[in-house]
Amino acid sequence: MQPSTLEKFKNSYWLKLQLINFCKQSGLSTAGSKKDLEQRIEVFLSSGNKIKPESNKQTGRRDSYQPLTRDTLVVNYKNDTATRLFFIEHSGKHFRFDAYLRQFTNQNNITKNLTYGDLVDGWLKAESQRSDPNYQTRIGEQFEYNQFTRDYFANENGKTQADAIKAWTLVKALPGEKTYANYLATRSSRIEIKPYIDVYQDEVVNLIYKIQAEFDLPMTVEDQPDVQQISKHYQIGCGNFWAAFHKGLVIGTIGLIDIGNHQAALRKMFVDKNYRGKEMGVAKSLLCTLVDWCKANEIRDIYLGTRSMFLAAHQFYQKNGFDEISKNALPGSFVINPVDSKFYLKSVSIHLF
Repeated sequence: MQPSTLEKFKNSYWLKLQLINFCKQSGLSTAGSKKDLEQRIEVFLSSGNKIKPESNKQTGRRDSYQPLTRDTLVVNYKNDTATRLFFIEHSGKHFRFDAYLRQFTNQNNITKNLTYGDLVDGWLKAESQRSDPNYQTRIGEQFEYNQFTRDYFANENGKTQADAIKAWTLVKALPGEKTYANYLATRSSRIEIKPYIDVYQDEVVNLIYKIQAEFDLPMTVEDQPDVQQISKHYQIGCGNFWAAFHKGLVIGTIGLIDIGNHQAALRKMFVDKNYRGKEMGVAKSLLCTLVDWCKANEIRDIYLGTRSMFLAAHQFYQKNGFDEISKNALPGSFVINPVDSKFYLKSVSIHLF
């Protein structure tokens, strides 16, 4: 873990173990909850200051060393046997320690003049609420996954645990809070597909190289002259090139090269890892845009090549009307990428008027 900037840290999801390791490496205290660690690291990244955690250690004799009454002030609360017997006496044999009472083991949660009678009343109130079928226990801020899945299932009918995990994987990789609300906002935000213009070049090139590096593709700048001159290589004849945008950022690309005889080659289809999958629909939108273009420009056959390792891509193409073909079935005008070993064809229905 290397949250080199405050922005990167705040826009990423970190496990508590990662936070602890970073604190150790940076000479910061590792004490406290996940939220405590996050706040400590934010201060360090923004100012360089190494703040010490506020002491919440309860010193002195625990309250239960003396006979407890409803009027006893809460000073040094412990979930021990004597305390349990006090609560059983005042609330019944069904008593059990719960999250409500456990919070008072932290000194910071004990308010002035708080008494054990207040704790009994608070526990009884919480217990009565639990009998309400609509009651839900409070989830601590640090348990982001638990809160996300609760909200997800409350709002997504017919979804499975696998669906929830996939949605969580998406939202924790996106900038912003790791909440269902942010997931919903991202999913519902409009994905725009725009024809390429040269002003997009830097963003498009950076995305393509980033994804190629992600999959260890042995491609160099020299191997891809088309990337440096997209307009020249793609936007001629009936070819074109498109970029997908989300909130102004380039998140995907797709290109079409006119190879003559009402045929074209699909190239450079890439989607940022944070926007992949059916939930986002970016790949589908890019492909639909390309197919619509082909229909409008009398392109009857779309060919493409890909690597055998890209199983998810194979499934995507097959679900969207592409049939696998042999290398020998490719037209002579189709330029074969040396790293490709699987080839596909989609025939496009054209309606001429």
